[in-house]
Amino acid sequence: VPLISVQVKIISTSARWAVSPARTAPLHDHHDSVIVNSHKLFFFLHIDSLFVCMHRPRLLGNGLSRLARAAQSRSYVTEADIASARNYCLKQLQTSDYDAHLIRRFVPPPVQDAYAALRALNLELVRLPEIVSNPTIGLMRMKFWQESLDKTFAGQPPREPICILLDKSLQDLEKRAGSATKKSIKYWVSRLVKTREKHMDNRPFTSLASLEDYGENTYATLMYATLAMMPLRSMHVDHLASHIGKACGIVAVLRGIPVLAAPAQPVQTPSGFDAPTTHKPSLLLPLDVMAEEGVKEEEVFRQGPNAPGLQEAVFKVATRANDHLITAREMLKRLQAGQDPGHEFEHQGEVGGGFPGGFGNQYLNNGYEFMRARTPRACIIHLRLLYAFRGLALRIGYQDGLFGIEDGRSNKVGLDGEEIERGESKLREKRWAIYLARAVHRYETWWKTLGGTPLQEVDMELVDCERYDRFPEVDIPMRMEWHELVPLDVLLIWHTHILNPRNYLEDAMRRGLQKLWVGGIPWDLIDLCISSDTNSLFEYQAPEEAKNNWTSQTGLEWDNLEDSPYIELTCPVCNEITPVPWTTCELVEQPLAPSSNAKTASLASQLKIIGYGYGDGDFKHRCPQCNIMTDADLLCVAKVITPRAAAHLRKVLANYSDNNWSSFGLDLRAAVIRQGLFIDKMYKVSEQAQALTPWRSFDWLHSPALMETMERSVLKYSRFLEIAKKHPDKMVVPTLDLDLAWHTHQLSPQDYYRTTTRELSKFLNHDDKVEDNKLSASFEWMCETYFELYGEIYSTCICWYSYQNFDKFRYHQTGLFASQTKINTATTMLYELIGVVRQGSLTEVREIAQTVGSLVIKNGGVIRGLANWGVFALPRPVSIHQMRHTHGHYFVMRYDASTKVHQDVRSTLRLEPRMIRSAHVKLGDGKLETLARFGAPKWQESRS
Repeated sequence: VPLISVQVKIISTSARWAVSPARTAPLHDHHDSVIVNSHKLFFFLHIDSLFVCMHRPRLLGNGLSRLARAAQSRSYVTEADIASARNYCLKQLQTSDYDAHLIRRFVPPPVQDAYAALRALNLELVRLPEIVSNPTIGLMRMKFWQESLDKTFAGQPPREPICILLDKSLQDLEKRAGSATKKSIKYWVSRLVKTREKHMDNRPFTSLASLEDYGENTYATLMYATLAMMPLRSMHVDHLASHIGKACGIVAVLRGIPVLAAPAQPVQTPSGFDAPTTHKPSLLLPLDVMAEEGVKEEEVFRQGPNAPGLQEAVFKVATRANDHLITAREMLKRLQAGQDPGHEFEHQGEVGGGFPGGFGNQYLNNGYEFMRARTPRACIIHLRLLYAFRGLALRIGYQDGLFGIEDGRSNKVGLDGEEIERGESKLREKRWAIYLARAVHRYETWWKTLGGTPLQEVDMELVDCERYDRFPEVDIPMRMEWHELVPLDVLLIWHTHILNPRNYLEDAMRRGLQKLWVGGIPWDLIDLCISSDTNSLFEYQAPEEAKNNWTSQTGLEWDNLEDSPYIELTCPVCNEITPVPWTTCELVEQPLAPSSNAKTASLASQLKIIGYGYGDGDFKHRCPQCNIMTDADLLCVAKVITPRAAAHLRKVLANYSDNNWSSFGLDLRAAVIRQGLFIDKMYKVSEQAQALTPWRSFDWLHSPALMETMERSVLKYSRFLEIAKKHPDKMVVPTLDLDLAWHTHQLSPQDYYRTTTRELSKFLNHDDKVEDNKLSASFEWMCETYFELYGEIYSTCICWYSYQNFDKFRYHQTGLFASQTKINTATTMLYELIGVVRQGSLTEVREIAQTVGSLVIKNGGVIRGLANWGVFALPRPVSIHQMRHTHGHYFVMRYDASTKVHQDVRSTLRLEPRMIRSAHVKLGDGKLETLARFGAPKWQESRS
């Protein structure tokens, strides 16, 4: 609490000020209000214990002036220079950011100079767009500041007041806390500069969530940097700063509306002519809020505050800022009382469960307890993490020339047509495979640095041993801290390791790593690190503090690609340590040429990508000391003859058969590739569904019903566990949406262990290597059992198994249609029908589905499933006769039938007057083959 109180002083003041461009109006006591009149826009914010407001800076100076009368050639900084720099920054705050000037009084004395320098820097960056004549000059100024800050953090500050004062503060910090914190501050300052540069053109905010991200990356970032200057590390204080920073960003944008949206004033030259103005009016209200309230830029530019809908739009945006302040105030009260801050009061009543834009960047729920809970929010963060993994795979696979593997090999070996495309795909897979091999090594190196007390054979013989019998149930609050985050490639391997629950438990127990077992994946920290920008492929951005800690802990670079191209290998015979290349694919002795036996040689052989490096598929290395040829088989056998592995001979032999020579209980590289198929299936279903029904979105992460989808997945997963409990002798098979919730639960390993062992009386494993015929029979049994227990379809149109294994099984739901018939797969195909019906009762929709289903069954077909009853919005009608059909119902049906029956179904639907549109997809082998629509969408007249 004392540390938190220090942070509160940074953002607290007892003064009450009106926040307006002129800063002249009195503040209403105990009220938060927004007033829009014909003259000015006033935005008032007041809370009893926290005062957060950002005054729009005046256009005074450009911040680039050098210290007065300073010798330009002098490289050292005197006390007089520091005093002059301090006076300059304080004058800037007093003149242009009076709120920060007041708050500075409550900052601890050792941090006051740093606070003044950071706030003055923010002023300089804010002013740039308004003092430059064109964007190019603005970018040059931004470049100047970036280079100046780089020099400052390198200990060579330029003769600029802000840099001199900041350098002095960094030197003081280094004396108090070392140099590690200094690098984390550079991360925050760089993020501030990049964000200011991004918004130099006064681009509009696409949504309220993007406006909150702006506040997070500017004003909240300033607070993070100030906290790091103290230094103060606290997840709760950072969360508090995040809410306040977002409120500051929203307030700053609202208060800039009268200035930025005002028409440009004419400027006359000395000769009396009007000079062209560089200022263009802009309105920075979120576009989604403007659309909801009917606000148009042109009307705001012409009518000012009297524009229709402007007051409502401003009030809606201001309410979000007020919500953040209320949240911060409640958190502060709980922290001062010595309680956990909690989050049940946060975002109450909001759609999407409190995730701005669906999945905002903020800490969630109850800290450590949240990580162990089966919640929809955890599923959303997990989904974002999967997207980040997929983005990483794309960046690595498509990086031409990586590891010496160029795309041009396909042309050099004489491939043509489809072979070239297949060859390029093989090259991408090879790059990714080598990258994963390096990632597994990095993960193993990190694993070995985590300490822990290794399990001994004597521990296994003791009764109720903490390191053996009680290891899974150890009740010690442990969680990963901010600076302990790992690189994305290591996180990918860790993620895959945990998703093999039994192997992970054995490996963690053997190493004595209770912290990794209890804590699991730190969802709150992961959420903060993953960008919400879809254009960046959900980039993983960790702080400098984590990067420095990783390098000092493991001796490896943060970026996988910056590590050495060699690995030090210990010979299993003579123990000689020699460097071994990760791949030899780039060491092609002679130019690639078309193979003489290209028809018989494999594609990998033609492309010369088999290789003999440590990360290649056919590893071979001759020891220069003992002349023994080391390969994968010898490395696996070497594990058997070591004393530690001898105690687990059976498991090691099993690993030997799987060609695994790591210290873990499974081949992690192969497991990651199998997990990659799970992500690809989600994308595959999304692409198919989008092509099939463009009026519906199957992109879970950007769906407006994201939270509802995740809630349904969690409910389905709970039922999944109930079925496993009632039928312990059966193998339970998940669907795609259920599998996401199942995986999310497994990533909190101790909670997953407790849940399954207590509810199911066994540790439920997750095996992704089950044979197809066994999986097919189990899935059919799951569908039947799920419907019998809950009266709902188990496999809906987003089912991964149905899309992947259509030709492996035939299943018919016994609910709506009572017949079940085996069909000849050689003469039938699988079809999926999406029917869209005009506005009406659900009974009418069921009647149409009954007609189609009866027709299919009558002619020897099989109904695979019928699901997804729902209501959705149709395109806006263009005439008054179409007004009654602005909404409709839809249903999804899968059926196996011959071509003739399929054509009969199409004819029946074409003649159905209640049908607005329908679409068929011939699925067949699980791929999207054809898409046939019954003409253009037609609006049907309602029948009497």
